Amino acid sequence: MSETLAEGPGGEKSHPPVGPIFRRIGFEAAPLLLFFIGYKYYDFMTATAIFIAAVVAVTGLSWFLDGRFPVLPAFSCAIALATGGLTLVLEDETFIMVRPTIINGLYGLVILTSVLVGRPLLAYVMKGALELDDAGWRGLSWMLALYLLFLAGLNEAIWRTQSTELWVDFKVFALIPLNILFVLILWPYAKRHFRNGGQA
Repeated sequence: MSETLAEGPGGEKSHPPVGPIFRRIGFEAAPLLLFFIGYKYYDFMTATAIFIAAVVAVTGLSWFLDGRFPVLPAFSCAIALATGGLTLVLEDETFIMVRPTIINGLYGLVILTSVLVGRPLLAYVMKGALELDDAGWRGLSWMLALYLLFLAGLNEAIWRTQSTELWVDFKVFALIPLNILFVLILWPYAKRHFRNGGQA
């Protein structure tokens, strides 16, 4: 979502390409896939170290490609460093396993609060990357906030009640497809609310 709706040749409307959206999904999926491989071929602690290195790498790559400091990815990176570091130092899997709960829960609550006070945070965070009308930002914020809170609750339920191996499998075989499906469902809604009369 790195480009806004713009006039194409001959005055035709052109839409922001979906490529940057799936690039963001790829940046989030890559560390999970590497964690999965590290866990299957080595052990949980090795997988955690690989995951931390991958998160730092994709955060730096995001900064390089976008040409601006990636605030939200950087915050997620800081949480990964903190929880992953505690996991490695204390040899306790719990810290890295609650990381998704912390990040998704916090993001969901902040976005939801911003909508309730009438100042959707997404409109500021994504300024210059996606241009929607006011109704679009409100709707997108509600859906994203509820989805993130759902993911936080789902992560809590799985790591507390299931085996570590199932939790690892869930991160790859359930979470990544869920994120892709959520974007595919959300994209038509966003296109209906592009500024300057963008239509699907």
